[in-house]
Amino acid sequence: MLRGLAISKNSLVILIAISATAIILSILAYQYSNSISTKVVDIATQEIRSNAIIQAHDLSEILANRLESIIPLLQTLADAPALQNNEYQRARLIIDFRQNYTSGLTDFYMWLEKDGKIVWISNISDMRIVCLIVFTTLIALFIRDILTLSRSGLCCSLTSNK
Repeated sequence: MLRGLAISKNSLVILIAISATAIILSILAYQYSNSISTKVVDIATQEIRSNAIIQAHDLSEILANRLESIIPLLQTLADAPALQNNEYQRARLIIDFRQNYTSGLTDFYMWLEKDGKIVWISNISDMRIVCLIVFTTLIALFIRDILTLSRSGLCCSLTSNK
């Protein structure tokens, strides 16, 4: 009977040793796994940031190139004899053509007189023209009134606490 009890004590000690080893190994494995997953997240975050920077740079270059292609069109448009001589029908055709050519980047072109009044807007509906004219007129009147008040000394600071 003692002999059977001694074997079971030995078995129990071995079983406890194996269990303790398994627990320690599982804790170490968990810590290692956690450490590796943190490193993977850090690497992925850095990769995402790097890709975002590269894509932002590429998009800015594309936009700059597209804008550079519009600048000569605007210069030749401004210098067009039809606009300089106020030949409205020809000028409207030229403006519409230029806007259609750059429609991927521009919504409309606007022809303004020297004093800022709208002569023509390309690719825009009548209702949008009315809204735009009303808006620009209101802004012009507001600015005129502010300047008038300012010159007369009646204008006060908007940031004043009085």
